[in-house]
Amino acid sequence: MSGFIRGLRARGDDAPSGDNRTATFSARGSQGHGISPQASDIVQDAAGRTPGARVSFLKTPEERVDFYKNNALDPSFVKPEEAGLIADKQPIVVVDTSGSMTTIVTKMGLDGAPLAPEPRFKEQLASGMQLLKMLNAFSKQPTRLYDLKGGQVDGASPDDPATKRLFETIGGGTPLAATLKKIENDLKNEKSNKRVVIYVSTDGDATDVTDSWGYFDKAASRLAFETQLRHMIDDGIVSDDEAYRRAVYVSIQYVGDDDAPFNYPPVPPELSEEEAKQFLLDAVRREGSAGAYYAALDDDKRGGIKNLDVFDDIGAEMRDARRAGYDPTLGDLTLKKMVGPLVPRLDNLNEARRQ
Repeated sequence: MSGFIRGLRARGDDAPSGDNRTATFSARGSQGHGISPQASDIVQDAAGRTPGARVSFLKTPEERVDFYKNNALDPSFVKPEEAGLIADKQPIVVVDTSGSMTTIVTKMGLDGAPLAPEPRFKEQLASGMQLLKMLNAFSKQPTRLYDLKGGQVDGASPDDPATKRLFETIGGGTPLAATLKKIENDLKNEKSNKRVVIYVSTDGDATDVTDSWGYFDKAASRLAFETQLRHMIDDGIVSDDEAYRRAVYVSIQYVGDDDAPFNYPPVPPELSEEEAKQFLLDAVRREGSAGAYYAALDDDKRGGIKNLDVFDDIGAEMRDARRAGYDPTLGDLTLKKMVGPLVPRLDNLNEARRQ
């Protein structure tokens, strides 16, 4: 996938380093385009190893406005009131800890320059820490962090060693369907109607299903993940006594490289509109790249899923925003990822590119 820029470095004029309440999320570069921070710098900042206290929940509109100013965020891109939509929802972050995350990748910066090679999990760590800082600022609820091996951290935070350790404990497969099922089981009997937003980061396909020979069955694994995803979004998380129902929203960030465009087959003319959508989704599920499949799940014209936002690589998201007349920082894009499933205006920014 194209260059994901791990970058949250303060611009001296917009975000004084002495601000002890927030970390900065600005990374436009000197001319608003090039982005220069190295991943090691950003991970260090995001992990809390530079001066500055943990960001706490912003209780008032005035605090949110100050946060935007201190972090050089554009209030016309993700409006402060839109960012505030996460306040009363339960955030859950799912981290891809499969073995493929150790793959060494060289990404390109938005200025076209290659970045230093590093394992893919480092990229995920940087973006995950950015998201956790934003969630700490805008959600009242402690963030729950899950890996794909049954590990969990309650109250995840960038300055928590257990949080960083979970991001860096790599190995095994990618049981996305099973992980979503575990989350459903964990939440269903908490006697709460609080809405849930789940953020899934992955570099490839789910691997929940194998064939009779023991090999990974791509189409069946995709269908298992998709079925569990649709169930949670369409039905909500319902307690055993059916007294409580929790609405679910999901954001998927695909960080892999298997993103070749899919050439959809012609739709048979005798199919109804709904049948045509199912035909197209079945086709990409069987034969499309992982990136094309996740994009299809976010495409209403091809049988996509409501209340789901697929966050593409940073370069594509940046270009979509600029096409719409914005010049976002990485912090702005992290806010978009945070509330994309809740704000159709933001979810739809990439639809023109995907047509």
